[in-house]
Order: sequence, then structure tokens, then C-alpha cells
Amino acid sequence: MTTKVLDNFSLNVNNYNYVNWSHMYIKKSMLEIAGEFAFETFDYTEGDFEKWKIKMGAEAKAVIGNTTICDGYIDKIPIKYGEGDFSLQFVGRDKTADLVDCPYTGSNNEFKKQTVVAIIKKLCTPFSIEVTVEDSAKNTVLTTIETFKASEGVSVADLIIDLCRDIGVIPISLGDGKLTLTKATETGKTNDPIQYNVNASSGSYLQSDRDRFSNYTAKGYGIGTDEKSLSDYINCSFTFNDAVVSRNRPNIIFMDREADTGRCKSRARWEARLRAGLSRLIQYKIPSWTQSNGDIWGINKLVKVEDKLLDVNETLLIIEAKYLYDTGENENDKYQETSTILTLADKDIFSGEAGDIKIKTRFDS
Repeated sequence: MTTKVLDNFSLNVNNYNYVNWSHMYIKKSMLEIAGEFAFETFDYTEGDFEKWKIKMGAEAKAVIGNTTICDGYIDKIPIKYGEGDFSLQFVGRDKTADLVDCPYTGSNNEFKKQTVVAIIKKLCTPFSIEVTVEDSAKNTVLTTIETFKASEGVSVADLIIDLCRDIGVIPISLGDGKLTLTKATETGKTNDPIQYNVNASSGSYLQSDRDRFSNYTAKGYGIGTDEKSLSDYINCSFTFNDAVVSRNRPNIIFMDREADTGRCKSRARWEARLRAGLSRLIQYKIPSWTQSNGDIWGINKLVKVEDKLLDVNETLLIIEAKYLYDTGENENDKYQETSTILTLADKDIFSGEAGDIKIKTRFDS
């Protein structure tokens, strides 16, 4: 028996939708500025490469239903072949991937007394990346920076992340080819809860203390002003403690641009809370890309989780979504599988507040 390949997802290149793929993978994350995608086919007979009008560097959109999940470029086309086997992949990333790969090379790389959003827009201009700001971050990105230097050889993405983490802003791509500045949502909720053995077919509890420390000390130096005391900018530092880590595990962060005591404090708190949140994550596999109302599962959404096996009954934050499509053959029949892998974190992971987190199991002390 031959099953029909689903046609509600596609790779759009040059305004043409390529469908009937054997495998598909798309990932969006709040921890990465650029999403990624891969479309694979086994459909090939000798000499028919010309039927694929997809070239390296082509603009491409990864689409599910009528929703564009990634808007970027093809940057890999791996081909594998052997006796009776062939596979062709088209792999790419969001347009914001250029910010990840490239440094800023503008003639003026030092910005004085400018807002965070103004600096980020100038950093993105050479790459023709539009910057949008969601309502949650509109006031915060107007924070004025005394002096900011785009250090030579540092990627634009790292420069942007450096600017954003001190003020609690998250730079992400939402699949429209733009860079979006936002904050972790406090109100955006999914339509459906996640319930293990109801709409979630499997789960994984990702717990690790390898990247978590007892205290975080941020150190730096800065430029004095009439409003600052000497200690604010000469050898300024701040230490923030994570009481959950009981043994001595110090971490030192050297600020990569001018700082004062306030910035050291923000950086230490942000680092501590982010690492605490990442030390306890839950992943669920949902056998669908959409919720019961037709909405696609997406990042930066709050979701109610009910999992008796982990003894979790909390509202958590979706920080990553992977959309998968797979075909194959087992003993009885050919099959096709559609699924979403959601990674969930404590909803305050980006708040800059260290300390205990709500995702806990009986393995926690």
C-alpha cells in the first residue's frame, strides 16, 4: 500500500513551491538569532538535476500551511549516493544568519550616546536586515548607551546579544526575514495545554548542572562621568549567588565593552538566571505541527504542562520548536510521520533573577 505524501508544507524558491519531500526539518529558537531548515528527497534518476531549479545562495522560504517559518537562503546542498541509494538535501537558514557569520565592517564602528535600538539598526544596515521591536521591548530598547564599539572580528550577532542581554531583551527571527527585538512573553499563551500521554506522545527531562555555578562575578572597567563615583567605573565588579548550587563553583565574566557597577550587576544576574533555567528543561514530542484550533506550535508562548510522571503541573515557556516530517518503510507498510519537538523552560528564564526554578523532580536536592 502506498501512502500519499502530505502537501501542506513546502520549500518556496523563486515563487515556486516544491512539495512531496521525503524528510523535512525546521528549527526556531529563542536562544538563536537565526532559524534553520532542511528538505530532503530521494527522488532522482540519472541526469535529472536540471529539474531542480534551486541553486546555492537562492532565497528560500520554509512554509507550513500558509505560515512562513523561515525566510532565508540556501547555503548547503549535500548529495549522498551509493548502490541503490540517493538523497539530495536543500539546507538553509534565516536571512539573519548573515549577522551570525559576519562582523561589522562599517567605516564608523564607535557609537556614542545612542539608544540600543539605534545601534542595532546601524549594525544590521549593511546586511539589509530590517529591525522590528515588539511592544514588550519598545521602552527598554530606548536605553541610551554612553559608548559602544563594534570590535573588529566579532560577529554582529554577538554584538547585538551583548547589547540586549544587559537590558533583558531577546533578539530573534520570527520567520519574516527581519530581526525582532522582544522580551519573554508574560501574556502570550497557547490554545492547548501539553499533557503527557494525551497530546504529547513522549517526553525528555534534560537536567544538567555542568554549566551552572554557585556564584557569578562580572568584572570590567568603564568611562567616568559626573554622575558616577570612582568605584562605579574603575575595576567595577558585581557578584551574584545561585543558592541552589551548594558547593564552591565560581564563574568569572569579563565584560567585553565599557561597564560600570550597574552593568556588571545586570550581566551577572542575567547569566545566573539563564544558566539556572537551561539546567532544567523539558522536551515533548507532539504528533502534529498544529494545536486543536489550527494554530502552529510556536516559540515565546506560555503553555500549561501536566505531566504526572515528572510530577510537573506548571505554566512553562516554549523556547524552541522543531518541526519534523519523516517517511520510511517498516515490516508492514510505508509510513509518514509529522511531529513537533517543543523545548520548555521556566517562564522566568530570561528575567535576570537567579535562584531556584519551578521545574523540579525528585532528583533535585
